[in-house]
Amino acid sequence: PKVVYLLSYDPGIVSTALETALGVTDGRAYLEKIVHLPVVLPTVPAGTFHAFAIERLRDAVSDLNLSPLEARDLEDAFRLAAAMLATPRDVERLRTRMMYLGEILLTQVNLADVLILEAAAICAPGVVQWITRNVEIVTEGDSDQYHPDLLARGIFQTELVAQMRRGRAVDDQM
Repeated sequence: PKVVYLLSYDPGIVSTALETALGVTDGRAYLEKIVHLPVVLPTVPAGTFHAFAIERLRDAVSDLNLSPLEARDLEDAFRLAAAMLATPRDVERLRTRMMYLGEILLTQVNLADVLILEAAAICAPGVVQWITRNVEIVTEGDSDQYHPDLLARGIFQTELVAQMRRGRAVDDQM
């Protein structure tokens, strides 16, 4: 009595888990017995989410001394990464990684490539494993030599985005 619990969950996932774990026929009906006042939050429009993601990612590298080419490449990568990410938590995880890695790797590699690879590591780790097994696509056959112009020609991003468009299910197949 006089105790209120606030639950935050995805009804589809929880109802399926209830059906599997408890063997109930209808997980949603079972949930209705537990949750007396459901409050459904509206879905954030995709454009709003992408704008949020891009702004947070820009903020992660804002203190770095980027060349105009690096800044342009990163702007393209921000849009690709925002399309890969699904939740604000994903955005913050990528932002944190880029804040840490940006300064360390700035003079070593193209940060746009790092951003896309880190987004893949968050969203679909199997894609990163695929890249590791197919280094010749990223390096044009010379695994000891990184080719910085790959980003400009879109070879790396094109293949990665093709893998990502298959959705998170591709992660299970890799």
